[in-house]
Amino acid sequence: MALITQAQWEARMRAERVADATASVLAAQTAALDDASDYVQEFATAAGVTLVAGSLTNAMVRRVAVVASYFAADGVPEYRDPGTGNNPYHARFRAVTAELKEWADRLQPISTDTPAEGPVVLSDDARGWDDPTTSTTDA
Repeated sequence: MALITQAQWEARMRAERVADATASVLAAQTAALDDASDYVQEFATAAGVTLVAGSLTNAMVRRVAVVASYFAADGVPEYRDPGTGNNPYHARFRAVTAELKEWADRLQPISTDTPAEGPVVLSDDARGWDDPTTSTTDA
């Protein structure tokens, strides 16, 4: 199941580009979204997180949209650079993959992570410990 909707994908990557890369074929769009969701979910699983559709941050929606665009464009030979063979989303896909890898390796948090809480520090009043007249410690 896709982590983002087609509307979210089109909002991030421009509807006309999504339509062009998928030839406006619903099955191709669904496949790209499903494949991208699986790809991103694999990194989440490695990080010990399960991503759920509808609860992703904007940053994670962007990542899934970039991956979906990369997968969709990869199937269009006209999109490939004649010199490198890469599609136009190649650099962005590599950047997203690097971010996800760092997240999976726990080298960096991603906005879907639950913020860590520091240790609870309890403090008592001084109880006169600083007062030399009431202190029981040796001076």
